[in-house]
Amino acid sequence: MNKPIIHIGFPRCASTFLQVKYFPYVKKMHYLGKPHKNAFNLAMKELNYLDSEPYLDSKAPEVLKKYLKKKPFIISNEGISLEENGTVITQDPAIIASRLKEVFGDSTILIIIRNQLSWIESFYLKKSQRYFYGETLKTPNEWFLKHYQSPGHGVLGRIDYFKVYKAFNKVFTNVEVIPFEELREDSDLFLKKLSNIVNEKVIIKNKNSINERTTKLTIWAGYVHRLIIPGLIFLPLKFLPIRYKKMLIKLLNRGPKAKVVFPKKFRYLLSEIYSEGNNNLNKIKNLNLEKYNYFL
Repeated sequence: MNKPIIHIGFPRCASTFLQVKYFPYVKKMHYLGKPHKNAFNLAMKELNYLDSEPYLDSKAPEVLKKYLKKKPFIISNEGISLEENGTVITQDPAIIASRLKEVFGDSTILIIIRNQLSWIESFYLKKSQRYFYGETLKTPNEWFLKHYQSPGHGVLGRIDYFKVYKAFNKVFTNVEVIPFEELREDSDLFLKKLSNIVNEKVIIKNKNSINERTTKLTIWAGYVHRLIIPGLIFLPLKFLPIRYKKMLIKLLNRGPKAKVVFPKKFRYLLSEIYSEGNNNLNKIKNLNLEKYNYFL
């Protein structure tokens, strides 16, 4: 019988593809879904983000265990590995791993990773849409330095894949790591690895990843908001219902896809952060990361 599977992320690494096109069609296992039901979603957030004392007072473990059935389950929640706006506890994957083990027992942990430079570019473009929700668009330089100068390097520190792998590998007997790039460049290999994990062949007709594009028009509108009439031109958006905000985002997400290029000096800093860990992970899991230009 399969062990439970917990897919912990990372975000911007085919999470939506797995949650929509793959996990729901694994017949031998019970997929707990994404988006989760409200009670489950709240309990997962408490498990991931509460500091120790509030977590002990919470009912998160009891709530989560109610959803477990006799059939082996799959949980997919990329927020386990990273949530930019989470509390400091989210920077300690060892604590999260211990909590998951306590609630769900020994499970197979699935981690999808992505070349960190590519991940940062994708994550920045995704977060650049936050001006719809009252924030101000940051330039690539501002965004990068904000995190680099934060304790633990902010979001940059949370995509230290080897650190996350080590934390979960100490607690769980099986931690699987798959590069996101394989879905793009060798989807058959990517799906074969998934099939080995779920112990079942799942047929996927459309193997394309699912992406919400950030367009040049979206970025341009963000700079209009920031530079020409800061805070005023999009002030009414703060009071719009979420569904109308999403409609506006969809409208702006037409046209050419935006690109972002970080200066070479930042790449050197990233290399200092990730090279050693990536190299260790590459050797342990035999991932062939050099093929995808990871920092090594």
